Amino acid sequence: MKGSQTLRALLDRAVMEDLAVRGGCLLVEAPELAWEGASGLADPRGLAMQPDSQFQAASITKMITATCLVMLSEGGQVDLDAGIDRYLASSITAGLHDYRGRSYGFRDHRKAAVEPHQRCCGFLR
Repeated sequence: MKGSQTLRALLDRAVMEDLAVRGGCLLVEAPELAWEGASGLADPRGLAMQPDSQFQAASITKMITATCLVMLSEGGQVDLDAGIDRYLASSITAGLHDYRGRSYGFRDHRKAAVEPHQRCCGFLR
């Protein structure tokens, strides 16, 4: 019980202290504790945030995707040095290299001299 009260207090404080944060959800799954909670508002109309509230993740999606890819890589399920075509069908990647008249392309970092910090899931930014 004490763990859940502490988590509730931390979540409430995080939402209340920052005016830019309207609401938040927290899920904790640990060997000794499973807890989910919500605090604040789910939308500007005043609907209360619930643990299962849906909302736009916006720019954080990139960090979540990268984290998931690294976790899959560590588990041997994804090879970050493989080409993107290993995991995505050409019907999905077709046309991705052209956007608003500008060509971006997926370069193969294995064929070019690239620093390790420039590699990202088989393509370059």
